[in-house]
Amino acid sequence: MKAKRSTLGLVATLVLALVGLGLLVTYMKGSGSEAEEQADVVMAPVLVVVETIPAGSTADDIAASADTYLAVRQLPAEQVLSDAMSDVAQLEALTGLLTTVAITPGEQLLLSRFVPASEISRNLTQIEVPENLLTTTFALEPQRALGGNLRAGATVAVIAALDAVGEEPAVTMVVLDKALVTNVQAETLFTEEQVSNDPLNPSLAPQGRLLVTLGLGAEDTERLAYALEYGRVWLAGQPETAEEADDEPVAREDLLGTQDATDTSGSTSSSSSSSSSSSSAGDEESEG
Repeated sequence: MKAKRSTLGLVATLVLALVGLGLLVTYMKGSGSEAEEQADVVMAPVLVVVETIPAGSTADDIAASADTYLAVRQLPAEQVLSDAMSDVAQLEALTGLLTTVAITPGEQLLLSRFVPASEISRNLTQIEVPENLLTTTFALEPQRALGGNLRAGATVAVIAALDAVGEEPAVTMVVLDKALVTNVQAETLFTEEQVSNDPLNPSLAPQGRLLVTLGLGAEDTERLAYALEYGRVWLAGQPETAEEADDEPVAREDLLGTQDATDTSGSTSSSSSSSSSSSSAGDEESEG
């Protein structure tokens, strides 16, 4: 009986050993295959966007700020898109081209995202508007809107010049700080020949007026509407790093100085009085 039990135990031990050996061999084969597969994967460098690139950005601007917008990542070659750029040198070669859409973080930087300025259409100069903002569109001459060098996604200061009303003097002041530009439209688009990157031969200014859309809160929208209705509006480039203006309006005496303004007024009055006196004297002589 004991011999039979010993035999059964020996058989069971042998079976377990064989099963364990089989599992070990299977595991080793699997590990080896996985290592071979990993060794066979070809990696390739690619430029990946890490900070949103606004629509209408030039390749030159992006290349100049490559450390901000881009990073070189190693990805499996099969995951790299056919027209993806691998280094900044490729981007620098695209002088004069602009992005057709905003490029978001995580995207590979593609050659197909860049086109000549002449191919940028009106609907590519806009960005998605945050849900909590109202949008207002108004027309401005290029000289009142940074010479037409205005892009969606930029932030601007809105300056209003208001005429005198009654005893209230004419004033100028910044009514809005860092207003978000959400869309820009031009009556006339550039041709490729009109676009220049040579600082000694600058591009032509846009012809006609610009339609500018700003995204604002409700109160700021009211301020803008008042300025447009009862005054004249200018836009000034005001990036996030720029300081905000104070709320004090600027009047004539602020430019000339109170004393100078008074002197000017006095001189005018004196001149008028002198003219009147001369005129009266002349009349008397005529009568004589």
